[in-house]
Amino acid sequence: MELSVKNVGIIETANIKLNGLTVLTGENDTGKTTIGKILFTIYFGFNDFMKNMEKYKVQIFRDDLIRIFKLIRMVKIPFERKFRNLILDDFLAFGKNNELLSWLMELKNAVENSNGIDKNLEKEIVKYINQAIEKINLLEDKETLKKFALDKILNREFYGQINNLFFEKPAQIIICQEDENEAFISIVENSISECFINDFLSFKDATFLDLAIDAFPLAIDIFPFDPFDFSTHGNNLKSKIFFKIPNENILGLYLNTKKHNLEPIENIFRNVLTGNIVKKIDGKILEYNINGKNIKIENLASGLKVFIVLRLLYENGYISRESLLIIDEPETHLHPKWQLDCAELLTLFVKELEANILLISHSPYFIEAIEVFSEHYKIEHKTNFYLATKKEPHFVVFENVNQQLEKVYELLSFPFDKLEEIRERDMMNGN
Repeated sequence: MELSVKNVGIIETANIKLNGLTVLTGENDTGKTTIGKILFTIYFGFNDFMKNMEKYKVQIFRDDLIRIFKLIRMVKIPFERKFRNLILDDFLAFGKNNELLSWLMELKNAVENSNGIDKNLEKEIVKYINQAIEKINLLEDKETLKKFALDKILNREFYGQINNLFFEKPAQIIICQEDENEAFISIVENSISECFINDFLSFKDATFLDLAIDAFPLAIDIFPFDPFDFSTHGNNLKSKIFFKIPNENILGLYLNTKKHNLEPIENIFRNVLTGNIVKKIDGKILEYNINGKNIKIENLASGLKVFIVLRLLYENGYISRESLLIIDEPETHLHPKWQLDCAELLTLFVKELEANILLISHSPYFIEAIEVFSEHYKIEHKTNFYLATKKEPHFVVFENVNQQLEKVYELLSFPFDKLEEIRERDMMNGN
């Protein structure tokens, strides 16, 4: 499978193969995380939308319903309480579009035939009713609904800034599988202008693990009401830490075949996680038990949390050949020794679970460890390295460097060379 990106954020061009373990590296501000966000949006956000289409539909015209509700509270018609209850029920149930359409038509008729309503207010209410009706009818077309949803999910993940801010060029995202497009998206002024995307994609899911691991408490409190908020990678990661894939036993499938050996994976987790992960209060709070004492997860070292999250994703079935795991700069929290452990763990996920992983890293330790372990476990044919380089101040290109990894090590070793140069200069000057 190959991802092709043009003019999204700072990226001018990128052609990235996803076939096992893919490593992106380069300096800061070169669009590496952008690649991860694109893949997460399509493979989690869109797949989740397709599985839960009805609950998303109401959210698409939710703002119009809220405006209508606020406006009709300003008038006194017998229909008002009836309509208010309908909206609240719909928000809670996520759906009932046909019923909602008939009620909107009834409300419109009641407003237009009611005496004593200010004419300007009447026009305002009817305007939003018409908008909601138009959207409901429009969203009966599946392709239109897919385009609308993907546009909202992309803009939610990119905070409304998808296109390059400095050049007015259309953005393009293409995903090819065996020479056939499974997704084609064209974006103009941060809005999807053209969209084709298969109902069934190569990956059924994606998980994005980044520095947000230290930004939110590892406990379930209140999830977003709007299902589009689940499509952001932080909320999605949080839900996967606590909940297994329903009705599936992914690890059981691997354990019951002689082809897969999970013991090396378990050994790494045992060596790093010397305590036990404990779920409390109906599984809504995580703690870490060491020698009989429970420590709140929030009070643990950030590096330990990385392995705890990977362990939970692994146990809950989210690391498999049918999903994509995106990990952004895990070395930020890891000592070089644990960087090697993490690199070995990821290569074993690919070897034994047939997982698909996109890794973003600046660490020469981590990248060299991936190179060595991929050769050691004989998955080098499923490992690809890409270097992001600024072509101009606001444009980046990605280059496959499988046969030129010295480019990566030279770039990442530059700070060490600079420090050595300063030391030598100081010695010559007698400092």
